[in-house]
Amino acid sequence: MDMKEEQLKLVTAHSMETSSVTPTKQTHVAILTSPGMGHIIPSLELESPTLQNNQDGLNVINLPPVDMTHLVAGETSLVVRITTIVRESLASLRSIIETSQQIPTVLIIDLFSTDALDIADEFKMSKYMFCTANMSAYAFLAYLPKIKRVKNSNDLVQRVVWGVADTFEDLEQETYRALIDDEIAELIPPPSVYPVGPIIKPTVGTSQNQAIHCLSWLDNQPNGSVLFVSFGSGGSLSSEQVTELAFGLELSQKRFIWVVRNSIDFVLPSSYYLDAGNTKEIDPSDFLPDGFLTRTHQVGLVLPNWAPQVEILSHASVGCFLSHCGWNSTLESILNGVPMIPWPLFADQHLNATFLSDDIKVAARTQIPPGKEVIRREEIERMIRLVMEEGDEEGQKLRRRAKELKTSALRAISIGGSSYNSLCQLVEKWNTESDSVQL
Repeated sequence: MDMKEEQLKLVTAHSMETSSVTPTKQTHVAILTSPGMGHIIPSLELESPTLQNNQDGLNVINLPPVDMTHLVAGETSLVVRITTIVRESLASLRSIIETSQQIPTVLIIDLFSTDALDIADEFKMSKYMFCTANMSAYAFLAYLPKIKRVKNSNDLVQRVVWGVADTFEDLEQETYRALIDDEIAELIPPPSVYPVGPIIKPTVGTSQNQAIHCLSWLDNQPNGSVLFVSFGSGGSLSSEQVTELAFGLELSQKRFIWVVRNSIDFVLPSSYYLDAGNTKEIDPSDFLPDGFLTRTHQVGLVLPNWAPQVEILSHASVGCFLSHCGWNSTLESILNGVPMIPWPLFADQHLNATFLSDDIKVAARTQIPPGKEVIRREEIERMIRLVMEEGDEEGQKLRRRAKELKTSALRAISIGGSSYNSLCQLVEKWNTESDSVQL
């Protein structure tokens, strides 16, 4: 087995001042991010608003890589691998903090980084949890000790005073109201939560040839006519499922962009998650059905490994997103008013898929649970047509609902919106806490 090195990132920033609080001691916020783009990207974007256009204040530190060869077996679950990386990185984290010119006043962790809470206590840092999943997952974690009847649970959200959620109030109204309800809080004392999302990487110009070709191709397609298919930075399908998906796309006769990755048959769907930045060049013709690329070249674009997802979803030609339902991808789709076809693979993606279809009704789910059995081409064709064909009543409802949520999301992050105000309150709290810290 080849040695695999995996590492954490520590993102630090000096907080902006707010109108009502001017700290005598500069606020220094640190976010410890777990491995995986689904955690790293929103953490970087969360830090950006605190800089007030002073990019010199942002510092990204790569902790020394962890050699996992002798720590876990190759088939070990993703959660165990990530928590092991965190545990093995604590000594390096402590060394970086204690030798820094200014000790952080705030430490923000995520679900997998709770072992770092002891270090926060040691250096008297305020403790926050950054929830990169939906708020229902956050609420579940808060209630988990009650469910399991854990008497001495001092981990997870029990040791965190405040929570920061990558969501917005109107998107998860019922859950948010429950989390701030005084009667419920007496039964389940969850950390107070600040919904500050959607936190999305802004669209930027790109010089990558594949991205330029992709966006140019989209410019020549009718509005709302293209299906975007992507399973995130770490998702993958079996060879049989790849074949069925290809034929389903072809049968639908809809335009599409498909981000493909080598199929897998003997490992977990999450196997690529920690290797997302180390993908090797592939030739899609090696594993797609014979003749597929030739037959669909006028209506489809197949991209190996990667695509500029934010730019694609914000393009007017895109009318549907067949997605693994990672929370980042979910928010990107919502912010751009694109209805979805959920295809969850692992982790919180199944919860997100249910939320999209059953709660906010912006997605149409297949009746066959992805991963449990192979979804056949006929079902894939049916789902695509349901969402994308103009005459389908259910598809029309999904598209209208997607546009409503886009308006709500944009309002939340605009000046005076719920997430904008929540972030301002959060920064003001950080500034207040920095004055009270005595090291």
